[in-house]
Amino acid sequence: DLALKVTFIWAPHAKAAKVQLGDIIVDLDGFRGQNLDMRQFHGFLQMKRHWGDTIRLKAMRNGKSVDLTMKLPDQPPFE
Repeated sequence: DLALKVTFIWAPHAKAAKVQLGDIIVDLDGFRGQNLDMRQFHGFLQMKRHWGDTIRLKAMRNGKSVDLTMKLPDQPPFE
């Protein structure tokens, strides 16, 4: 099952979604496949979602399930 531990947060859209350090992402917009590292997580978003999309995340935080919604940026940050 998917399990990605949040060890840093720099993206404003992740902060706006209230992702917290130590959260463990267990569902990414319905995807619950294999464990991903951060590079694979970003690759999944780039391949399967579009700029400006809103995605659902499910995180485990302090032993409880938390549902989050994150709006991706409308355009790449380095154009």
